[in-house]
Amino acid sequence: MELKEAILKRCSVRRYKADPIDLEELKEMINLAFRAPSGSNSQPWDFIVVSDEKLRKEVADLVVSAHHEYWSKARVEHHDGQVLENMLKMYKGMANVPAFVVFCRNDNRNKTMEQEYDKYRLFWADQS
Repeated sequence: MELKEAILKRCSVRRYKADPIDLEELKEMINLAFRAPSGSNSQPWDFIVVSDEKLRKEVADLVVSAHHEYWSKARVEHHDGQVLENMLKMYKGMANVPAFVVFCRNDNRNKTMEQEYDKYRLFWADQS
């Protein structure tokens, strides 16, 4: 698929199937995601695959709880009740998929990069 076609045919998915997922395909997708561009090629992320049924439900419940907490505090006038309800249905549906991937930012990778840059800054400062 060409880039233009992929962009034009992109769609949001809010309903999920419980069909089994090929773990090798999932691993390949995650390996490709690791190669996504990032500042200074630091790639400050990790991915966690959640496939255990009980854990999927617990994570989905946490997301629903966080959703309620956020929107109860947020003052967003352009979201009506139906939009919020649809989002809740989507989050609750997370528990029914065979697996999902949690994207986590890993700031430790950035700190390592910053420490490396600091060495060079000191080195160059010493040269002048």
